[in-house]
Amino acid sequence: MKRSALLIGVLLAILAGSLYLFARPSPPASVPPTPAPAGAWSSAQSALTSSTQPKITWSQHQIEVILAPTESASSDLTFSSSLDLQNAVIEAVPAIADLLTTVQPNTFASLSAASANAVHISFSIPSSTTLGRYEGTIHVRTGSSTLPQTLKIIVDVWQPYDNPTLGIHFLMPPGMVAEASTDGQGSLIYVHDNGEEFPNGIAVRRHARDLTSVLSDITATLRIASENQQTINGQTWTIYDFVDPTGGPEFIDAFTTVNGVVYQVGGKALSVGGTLQNFLTTIAFN
Repeated sequence: MKRSALLIGVLLAILAGSLYLFARPSPPASVPPTPAPAGAWSSAQSALTSSTQPKITWSQHQIEVILAPTESASSDLTFSSSLDLQNAVIEAVPAIADLLTTVQPNTFASLSAASANAVHISFSIPSSTTLGRYEGTIHVRTGSSTLPQTLKIIVDVWQPYDNPTLGIHFLMPPGMVAEASTDGQGSLIYVHDNGEEFPNGIAVRRHARDLTSVLSDITATLRIASENQQTINGQTWTIYDFVDPTGGPEFIDAFTTVNGVVYQVGGKALSVGGTLQNFLTTIAFN
């Protein structure tokens, strides 16, 4: 009897221990540390670098000049830095270095943050330069580090045309020709793409009448949709947008008066809309 009671006691002890083990909560599984997102460190480094790197601000978004071989031009601008700079150099990229001949001054021993620093640049086109468009930038360099905020430079090298009879000189884009003639309204120069079967270009006309009479004839068939004045290279131009009430083509023409003589430059809007402004900047009167 005692042996049976002892055996039952042992079994009960084993059962109680088993129940305790099952009831005890398991210890939490160890969680590996969460790795930092890819690029987090590099982003932090970039933010730190950008906050310590000077930022250059130019007074102009870009500079564009139109010149013929042997011609020259110049422009003035300013730039500033967000931080103080030492031994800064202003230089052009090789693509335009032969055309942008002068940057003055091109070195600054020290620059104060946020100060406006004046720079004068000059362009000179060698006689052997191929006609076309040349694009590049000028930038600020300190030591071997070139700061990323650059100023875009565009140099268009066009061909010259001179007509002493009409008393006018201008430049034409590569591939265009100028043909002089006369009609009932006066002397005319027609500038268009060479080889076009039905050329649509820019007409340069010298009138024998005053502007009021010229506009009266035009508005007999066309309506003035808009009118504005612009001063280009010291010459005042009045630019008209003419529309055909019957649904015909739209025309854009610029008028100016030189020594009592009326000049008209323009043509169909589809042909001259993108080039008339640049063309007017090249015109000089003899």
